This record gives sequence, C-alpha cells and structure tokens, in this order.
Amino acid sequence: QTYGVFEVNASLPNVRVPGLQETFWLWPVNQTQEGVVWPAAGEIDFAEFYSQYPDIVVPYLHYNLSSLNQNLTNYYYNCTINLSGYNVYQLVWTSNRLTINVNGYTCFYDDWNPSPPLHKPQPFSKPFFLVLTQALGLGSNAYQPGNTTLPASTLVEYVRVWQFV
Repeated sequence: QTYGVFEVNASLPNVRVPGLQETFWLWPVNQTQEGVVWPAAGEIDFAEFYSQYPDIVVPYLHYNLSSLNQNLTNYYYNCTINLSGYNVYQLVWTSNRLTINVNGYTCFYDDWNPSPPLHKPQPFSKPFFLVLTQALGLGSNAYQPGNTTLPASTLVEYVRVWQFV
C-alpha cells in the first residue's frame, strides 16, 4: 500500500545484552520502479531494536543514493520503550512526511528530499509491504553464544494498517 498508518503492538524480548535484533519495516513492492536500486529505492524502518540498547528503538529512513550520510536519517530520535511490556509502534506515511510514533509519542519525522533523478514524493510514492523480522545481531550488537539469552520471542498482539481515503 502507498500512504496510510501502519501499527504494531508487540512485546520485544526482555534481553539487555548484545545479540538480538528486531525490525518492523516497509520495503518497496517493486524495487526498480523508478529505475534506481536500494537504498535510493527506499526503505522505511519504523522500529529497529538492538538488544544492547534495550530501552529504545531506532528509526531509519533509507533513500537518496548520493551520499552514505544521507541514506540514514536517524539524526534525531527519542523512541523510548518499556522492554518489560507491550509497546505500540506506528508509522504515519503521507505524500510529504513520514512520522514515527512509539506509545503515542512522536519520536521521529522526516520530510525527505531525494537526490536526482528522483523528485519528491519519490521514492516513497509507490506501494510498500510491511515486514516484521527477528534476527541474531551483527557488528557491535553481535550474537554471543552463552551470553545472549535464547530462546527469545517477540509477542505480537496485533498488526493494523489503515489507508487514507
């Protein structure tokens, strides 16, 4: 779907050491629609959880092939969560703004400006699909056998998607 509200109510694993990564995100249905590829084709991560940072989720907005620094627009965010319970993660997507709310609090927004050959509202003007992933971490949040608690489960109470009319 293009534009609307995407909402997930979930309880993430109560793990406070490196090793787990959860992501609620949107990916283009047609990656090459505008003749560009990732990251310029767009990706919306509205809640990315790294177990080494157990009190926050990190939003990432991927687009704009011109510079690596412009691909990730998480320059300012404050998406705190309660790891011991359920949290509501929400993306409000319009033709000119992406807003991320956690538990009713706006913690991130972006009025993107893509580099040529794209023009706003591209690359966020085409259908995307919703993905919920759970994985073992990499890099500084790498899975550590014997240290990272397993099994670990994400409990999803609901997923809701609304389309603007």
